[in-house]
Amino acid sequence: MDEEQLCDEIDDLMFRLRHVPPRHEEHLTAGEHAIVYFLDRSPEGIYSGELAVLIHVGTGRIGNALKNLEKKGLVVRKTDPNDRRKVRVFLTEEGKNRVNALHQRLRARQKRLIEAFGEERMSQYIQESNALLDTWKELVAEEEN
Repeated sequence: MDEEQLCDEIDDLMFRLRHVPPRHEEHLTAGEHAIVYFLDRSPEGIYSGELAVLIHVGTGRIGNALKNLEKKGLVVRKTDPNDRRKVRVFLTEEGKNRVNALHQRLRARQKRLIEAFGEERMSQYIQESNALLDTWKELVAEEEN
C-alpha cells in the first residue's frame, strides 16, 4: 500500500470511528450523546459553557442540544445557588436510567469485542491508538503555532 492509499485508509478509519452507532440506540445525536456522557460522569452538574469546551462546540449549539434533551426528559437545568447568574445541567432520573441502559449494552458489546480480538491484541490496539491520537494532536498543535 502506498502513502496515498494509507492516507485514504486513515481518513476512512477516523470517519468510521466517529460514527459508531451506539448513541443512535437511544435516539441521540452525536452532540447529545457527548453531553449525556459528560453529565453521567458529573453528578454535581456542569455549566453549559463547560460542556461547550468539553465537546468542542459553541454555546449556541449546546443550548439547542440541551433544549432537545430537556424535551426528551433526559436533562434538567438548575440555577447555581452560589451564583444565580449561572445554570448547571444535570441528568434527570430518566436520563440516568437511559444512560445506564446504553452503558450496559455498550459494555456487553465491548466484552464481546475483547473476546473476539483477545485481551493482549485489544490492549495493544488501544496503546497504538492512543499513541496515534497523541501524535495527531501534536501535529495539529504544531500547525496552529
